[in-house]
Amino acid sequence: MVALGTTSILAACGSSSDGTDAAGAEDATTGDTFAPDGAAVDSGITEVMDASTDQAPGPCPTKPPVDLSDPQIAAQCGQLLYVASGNRSLRITSGDLESWSNPHIDTTNCLANPGDASVNCWTSNFPDGGVYDCTHKDPKTCSPLFDGLQCAFPDPSDPSVTDCSGFDDGAFGVAFGLGLVVVSSDFGIFTSADAGVTWTKAPAPAPQEWGHGGHVSSAAFGSGMFLVLGDDNAFVSKDGYTWTESTFTVDGGGTGYWGFHNLVYGNGHFVAVGTQRIAGVDTPFVKATDDGVSWYGVITNADFADVVFDGTRFFAVGLKGKRATSTDGSTWTTLTTDDPSCTNPSTWTGSPERCLGNLVSVASGNGQYYVCGSFCALSTDNGATWARTKARTYLPLFYAKSRFYDLGLQWTTDGSQWETDPDAGLSSTIKTIGIQHVASGLVLKSM
Repeated sequence: MVALGTTSILAACGSSSDGTDAAGAEDATTGDTFAPDGAAVDSGITEVMDASTDQAPGPCPTKPPVDLSDPQIAAQCGQLLYVASGNRSLRITSGDLESWSNPHIDTTNCLANPGDASVNCWTSNFPDGGVYDCTHKDPKTCSPLFDGLQCAFPDPSDPSVTDCSGFDDGAFGVAFGLGLVVVSSDFGIFTSADAGVTWTKAPAPAPQEWGHGGHVSSAAFGSGMFLVLGDDNAFVSKDGYTWTESTFTVDGGGTGYWGFHNLVYGNGHFVAVGTQRIAGVDTPFVKATDDGVSWYGVITNADFADVVFDGTRFFAVGLKGKRATSTDGSTWTTLTTDDPSCTNPSTWTGSPERCLGNLVSVASGNGQYYVCGSFCALSTDNGATWARTKARTYLPLFYAKSRFYDLGLQWTTDGSQWETDPDAGLSSTIKTIGIQHVASGLVLKSM
């Protein structure tokens, strides 16, 4: 699964701190201090200024909900915040993509408590009717996973056979809205009202363990609500704290799941791309919703792997160099694909931009698109023409500060040369944990 980043500045913000000091354990090697999760955050409603009037705004609110879509209020009360999320439900923030602070990891899940049988990791119903908690089964017959857990349990069809099942606790989705920052992970949904200083883990029906929702991979905000997607269910919240759950119906009947790669909002629509699996067969898809419950415009065999909203339209990339646009997520126009005779981009001798291979990431900004996969390509004229560039190691891409970044925090303006700011980057501990996603949004200035 590819975790995909975006740097769209949404009409949303996070509030200032409630004054609670968040102390945590310090990493002796790097000095990173990981604040504990679960601290209570006051989510009470404060008076919101009327953005429909031409009057100058009054004093800035001290806590959400608040709407920073009004440019005047945003200029007075808002500041840009970058949030990086990753393995172990990592959340860490920055104001400039150079200095990072407030690192948090989830200490409530089974990966952090492997010896505690009361902390479930994955309880799943198998065909034989049995329920297995993989966390506390004997893992010695299964190889370890990087930053995850590989555990053993009896094969449902043959108890004498040991199955190995691996899982992690990656945080993939970041969304800004109502003055809040929401991060979705395999082990829960985390909400911050103070720009990432403290976080609250949402109670059920939001995911509490790995098996609930499978990979909870995407999050977005729009139309006054947050939407978080898992493999086979969706979670919707109007306040960022209370969530309702709905289950997807798999097209074609039978058993299966939706594996989401990315979710974005624009023009009144949420648009998701991913892979639908039915009876072991994977099929790329794109689908859209306005409320997170009723879905429409489902297109299977769409061949999309990532999607962004550029402020006017949705732009998707996928297999065989495919690039397509849509204004509503239902009707798509293909801009270009690889030449039909392109079978190997590395040995292709034709026009380089006509043989990119499978594309898995796209970022947009200032009328430019940068797409990557087997190779990368840049368009500076809204997708009309393309120039092929070298592939990137650290995907996905995101756009910020008039630059295209990869998850190694290297950047480029034209794709020909990549730079690293001398003071940019994360500690060795954070890099070891692994960044999966970077997003940005407006939050309230600290008072």
